[in-house]
Amino acid sequence: MTFPGNFYKCGDETPIPHYGCWSMVNSASPDYHLSRCFWELVLE
Repeated sequence: MTFPGNFYKCGDETPIPHYGCWSMVNSASPDYHLSRCFWELVLE
């Protein structure tokens, strides 16, 4: 089974704000819901 998606980590309420994602998000501001930035996820 395959489907498009992304994983992200949001640390905006931590002492040192930080963010991370599995698939690169290319947008002017962070938007982790952009389907054009999703990659194929495979479940086995």
